[in-house]
Amino acid sequence: MSKAALRRLYDELPTIECQGKCQDSCGPIGMSDEEYERICRHLGRPISDAGKADQGVRIWPPPPDLTCPLLGVDGRCTIYRLRPLICRLWGVVESMPCPYGCRPQPRYLTNREGFVLLQRADGMTAAEAEAFIGYGERRGFLEAAEELYGLSRFMRPGGRGTRGTC
Repeated sequence: MSKAALRRLYDELPTIECQGKCQDSCGPIGMSDEEYERICRHLGRPISDAGKADQGVRIWPPPPDLTCPLLGVDGRCTIYRLRPLICRLWGVVESMPCPYGCRPQPRYLTNREGFVLLQRADGMTAAEAEAFIGYGERRGFLEAAEELYGLSRFMRPGGRGTRGTC
């Protein structure tokens, strides 16, 4: 997916004003290759030398380190404007609300909408993503995203990611 296509995808998301209280939920995540490469280009180095590719998705940092290497000393995201889609979805999808009061405008995305966006970030067309959505609906948003995109178990409600990135 091109940089412009990724930007258009991000532009489809509701907006949310992050209060910066959710850093305890920033841990190992999955992202598309384009997102990973974009962040590495910005940093001028790999996010984590120990990162790995799994099903076309980069995972970083690898367990057991459960802290995102891109958090600043103040606990805020140092690449907030470049953050991957899963970070952008946290707090704006109905099954991943922010417990700190951040609310998306104009509305929450449905789980279905969030899952389709993840599919599209990974290179599917909107039509292909819609055709594949039944899987996500049967499994549930977070479970399907975790299984398909290698997202960490710590991003699930009840896991370390209960408070998510808002």
